[in-house]
Amino acid sequence: MLAMHRIDRGLGGMRIWFLLALGSVTAVACQAGDTSHGTTTGAGSSSGGGDSGVTQPVVTTLSGRSRFGLAFGGVSGNLYVTDFEGNQIDEIALDGQKTILAGNGIAGYLDGPANSAEFGELVGVVLDGEGNVYVSDDESNTIRKLDIAGNVTTVAGDGHAGDLDGMGTSAEFNAPWGIALDGSGNIFVADSRNNRIRKIDATGLVTTVAGNGSPGFRDGSVGRTGSAEFREPLGVAVDANGNLYVADTGNQRIRQISAAAVSTLAGNGVDGGFLDGQASKAEFNGPFGLAVDSVGNVFVADAYNNRVRSLSAQGVVNTLAGNGQEGKVDGTGGADGNAELTLPLGVALGVGAVLYVSGNDQIRKISW
Repeated sequence: MLAMHRIDRGLGGMRIWFLLALGSVTAVACQAGDTSHGTTTGAGSSSGGGDSGVTQPVVTTLSGRSRFGLAFGGVSGNLYVTDFEGNQIDEIALDGQKTILAGNGIAGYLDGPANSAEFGELVGVVLDGEGNVYVSDDESNTIRKLDIAGNVTTVAGDGHAGDLDGMGTSAEFNAPWGIALDGSGNIFVADSRNNRIRKIDATGLVTTVAGNGSPGFRDGSVGRTGSAEFREPLGVAVDANGNLYVADTGNQRIRQISAAAVSTLAGNGVDGGFLDGQASKAEFNGPFGLAVDSVGNVFVADAYNNRVRSLSAQGVVNTLAGNGQEGKVDGTGGADGNAELTLPLGVALGVGAVLYVSGNDQIRKISW
């Protein structure tokens, strides 16, 4: 069994407990983008089999900054980020220009006009097709909404740490992190300390999609009382068919939730490992943010390996960018490239073969 460790991230005083045998694990965010990305199984040579027909990715650094949540889209085609320490929601143009969308900078919990609203520890962020922005507020255990009229409201959560399904603000979460949005307006939440994946439907009803609440690793049936178990899930993404993908961080695995069951897509569960190759044998070290493209490729922010990994629809894990060394070096991607990443946490798909990455107060761009 994994030992209980207290994780001190040294990030704005944030503390959380994880069931991990490795060092610290941070944040999450998820969801994003777009479109068709062609072949996205990795590039160049990578242990476990790169795709030699793929152009080697290139990593560059954008002018904006983000430590956690990252989403791409909206009318402007800009990036949307959660400013964890500034307690704000920001919009960042691709030239680096920042606009504060909501938050007065004071740590707290207050709905209302965007410029007077208060947030706590903002992590996940996602946009809908109309331009409304949804964020997970870990400190207040709520999901908040910034609408296109500039008002902040609470979509779900009563502000107390708990584990309760129900309508909107009568429901309870315990450290909600990654969030994702499907085409029907359903919001999915990685409810990390409850070891569950939750759903907020278009009417505001909160239900449990999967995870029986026990911290563990078990594939199986969905629902609140189903047999499936997670251990501190932090990232979540959804594809066009309604399948959910979960960064099961405490288990070092990538899981999938279909209508009927939870299964494991990738990761052998080894703590602190790194191995590309066949999905069932691959190893991760702190998987957090997830994104999935239109053909089923999944992108993973593998934080403590300082890499971004790709899981192809054919079940092969490759390194998209990051040579494993902490750093800020731009350059070539792939496992053997010279580009360096530090604690990548969030990923968001852009237009075409582009992936944006947040972490270490930076935004990086991977193109292939």
